[in-house]
Amino acid sequence: MFWGNLAFTGTLLLATFWHAGEFNWDPSQTIVGHLWLILYIFEPVTMLYMVPRGVWRLPAPTEGGPIWLPFRWFMIAATGLLLSDGLLLVINPEFAALRWPWELNPLDARIMAAWFLGWAVWLGTMAFARDWLEIRLPAALFILNGAALTAVNFLNGDLLSGTGPAHAYRTGLVLLTLLMAGFAAYQEVRRVRSAPRARGGG
Repeated sequence: MFWGNLAFTGTLLLATFWHAGEFNWDPSQTIVGHLWLILYIFEPVTMLYMVPRGVWRLPAPTEGGPIWLPFRWFMIAATGLLLSDGLLLVINPEFAALRWPWELNPLDARIMAAWFLGWAVWLGTMAFARDWLEIRLPAALFILNGAALTAVNFLNGDLLSGTGPAHAYRTGLVLLTLLMAGFAAYQEVRRVRSAPRARGGG
């Protein structure tokens, strides 16, 4: 989660500096622009210093069982998909807007990119895991996020006008969420089956 959060906040900071002229910096009218900038500068900096010392050297858990190879392939493939979307939104927002479900300007595109790049780095980090317990919580959060976004998309169907890109994004979102849920369920079943059974007293 740490590296994904850095990618998320770093992209938002990049979007803020890139489009600084579009924000209102007059403190007599609003301080939101200043607060936005301060948050996205100090959040990634403080995250770096708040990581407990030695946490990277802690041994990985071994009770959850190894990551199933097709599950690892899925995480790698999803990382590439989300990374390509996020980088396109940052580098060429005008082209990305042609395939976006709603009207998109460059500032909004680069802000949206933070979500794609954050999730890409998060998934890419998960793909390095050796044991299911290392990524069980992030997997659950991925499923929760996907389910929430799916519900919002279908409840606010007017935002996605039924165009080709809208259907593609909806389908992709549902598919990624269902695949993660399926792999997580499979890993959990394997973990339970391989757990040593407690012996009854006699």
